[in-house]
Amino acid sequence: MKFKFIISAVLAGLCSVANAQEPGDMDVGLGYSSLGPAVQGRYVFSENIAIRGIVSTGLSRSMNQTEDGIDYNFKGNIGGVAILGDYHIMGGNFLVSGGLLSSRVGIDLSANLANQDFGDQIGVTGKVSGKAEFKNKTSPLVSVGYKRNLTDSFIIRGDLGAIMTGGFVLSASTDIAQVTQADIDKELAKTRDDLSKLTVYPFISITASYTF
Repeated sequence: MKFKFIISAVLAGLCSVANAQEPGDMDVGLGYSSLGPAVQGRYVFSENIAIRGIVSTGLSRSMNQTEDGIDYNFKGNIGGVAILGDYHIMGGNFLVSGGLLSSRVGIDLSANLANQDFGDQIGVTGKVSGKAEFKNKTSPLVSVGYKRNLTDSFIIRGDLGAIMTGGFVLSASTDIAQVTQADIDKELAKTRDDLSKLTVYPFISITASYTF
């Protein structure tokens, strides 16, 4: 029974201790997430409820590779703006959050063909360009998190969650005269199918904030 009491006390302490913010408090912070560097602003309505805005400047990556004699170039960017409602469990440090993300996501790709088969065409030369984006321009975002007051003014907060992207949409075009849209659709069918199944993008964030 003593162990049960101690465990219960520890759990209650984790949920309720050191949530020093009061209704009307605001905090602004800098952090890093799976959407890149971010600025967060937050307003506290009560010991349980707060609203949070996140602006992410985004991540960017470029890559070049050659496969089966075709030169591929990729450039990806991901970022966005989100608004979340925070619910503090028992008015404490653990929180669950939900809201919407307006995403800025784009993966630009190109393939340079030199006497290659493409779709139903044989021995074509030229360039094929494409772009992949989240199907949902505005995506639901849900997360769980933990907030800790380091001092009366400084806070550190972590979040782990998911963005419901709806999958990716892939479009493509080419300057090769004999290649039709049907050829493009045939060549990209499997890639489109694979991308459409990526319906969730992870949301991971850590932020240090100042309360005023």
